[in-house]
Amino acid sequence: MNKEIRIDLGKIFHSVKEKWWIIVICGAICFSLATLVTMKSGNDGYSANTTVYSMSYSSLEEAASGASAINAYSNIITSRKVAESAKAMIGEKYEVTEKDIQQMISVSSNSKLSASQSVVITITARSENKELAVDVANAVANAFVNEMRNLTGTTTVQILDSAQNATLYNDSARNQLLIRMLGLLIGLVLPIVVIFFMEIFSEKVY
Repeated sequence: MNKEIRIDLGKIFHSVKEKWWIIVICGAICFSLATLVTMKSGNDGYSANTTVYSMSYSSLEEAASGASAINAYSNIITSRKVAESAKAMIGEKYEVTEKDIQQMISVSSNSKLSASQSVVITITARSENKELAVDVANAVANAFVNEMRNLTGTTTVQILDSAQNATLYNDSARNQLLIRMLGLLIGLVLPIVVIFFMEIFSEKVY
């Protein structure tokens, strides 16, 4: 036998008003928990981009050869050898290891075909230190260009744009605020939802 469920919005609203203190307490508890979780929110994160490209207008064959080479060897950007060369360029300015540099670097590629063939690779360095991100991006790019010249014996691979500034990609204060506001919202909405369903399925006779 099916049971008909009727929703009396007025009664539900009245129940929510009567239990306002439960909603306030739940909101305060969830906000407090979110605050505790985000006490150590970490540091801001910065990213810097350097682009390298392979292009030659002297001959189509040389252009195609350079484009193929940079595509084939682009994975060495994150290699230990390039990281070692980059660390040597940076010197003792920062306390970073080759492994740290490898973990900071990511690579993306954009290949284009036109009258000449060109390949553009973006090297991105991420760090909590703004200056370090810029220096690592440029050092890795230079190390990669030098390595490509040694491997191919040509100068088709060059730096297109060096990193000048780093941009903020992880705002710790903003993330902290968002998590706390989300905790407060959950704390306020959850008891209201519970009260709503309790009233719908209540078998009390009024």
